[in-house]
Amino acid sequence: MPASNAGVCGRCSLGILAQSIGGGGGKAGTGAGWFDLGGTGGGGGDGGSVLVANAGSVTTHLMQSPAIVAQSIGGGGGNGGGANGGGTIFSASIGGGAGNGGAGSSVNVNNNADITTGTTGSQQAGSRQGEYGILAQSIGGGGGSGGLAVSADANKGGRSLAVTVGGAGGAGATSGDVFVGTHGSVTTAGYLSDAILAQSIAGGGGNALGSLVFSSTNDASKSIDLNIGGKGGGGAAAGTAEVILFEGPSITASGLGSRGVVVQSIGGGGGNGGSNH
Repeated sequence: MPASNAGVCGRCSLGILAQSIGGGGGKAGTGAGWFDLGGTGGGGGDGGSVLVANAGSVTTHLMQSPAIVAQSIGGGGGNGGGANGGGTIFSASIGGGAGNGGAGSSVNVNNNADITTGTTGSQQAGSRQGEYGILAQSIGGGGGSGGLAVSADANKGGRSLAVTVGGAGGAGATSGDVFVGTHGSVTTAGYLSDAILAQSIAGGGGNALGSLVFSSTNDASKSIDLNIGGKGGGGAAAGTAEVILFEGPSITASGLGSRGVVVQSIGGGGGNGGSNH
């Protein structure tokens, strides 16, 4: 942004918004038959790098109007397709694996001017919120959910075999490094309106869905059912998060529940494994 003033007065009006957002992966289709394999979910796209270099003062006045927002967000993985198998002697169903999340990339904010959001006297809880001074985030996409597998055998008098394997959850994606440096003062007055929030948040692994077997045989000793739940997707590592306050400027967050500077690097959790029945 050039060296000039920017002021916005409308609700949900941002001073500067810079985003790169990867697309989400598509959901796979479901199949049916005596031997059935669910489709694989599509992977999420990566978010690109984001850079904001601001040299002009930025002021916003109403709720949900942060001054600077810079985000790189990876797309979520698509869900795996279900599998519905059935037969008189043999049936097999394998749920489709889910797509992995897309990665978040690096985010850099270099601020060289004063930033002000909200107005004094607007601190009542719920009246004004989300008026961040600088919000910088890199967020990895979460993995999709695995496909459900269902098998059924209907050989009432003879031997039968039914096999089901639940689809695996997709892996979460990494988040990039986040850096915020400011030579200017940052002042917020709203409720839940941090002056500077820098976060690198990795994606969590997707949940695996379970597997089900239905048998209608009259002699259980002649029926073999192999039933395996799917594996949950793994969580990913987060990048670094860093904030540098250069000498001179002040950081003020006067609203209820607001903090001056928050720096977080959060790894993604793993997904749950699938149950079998």
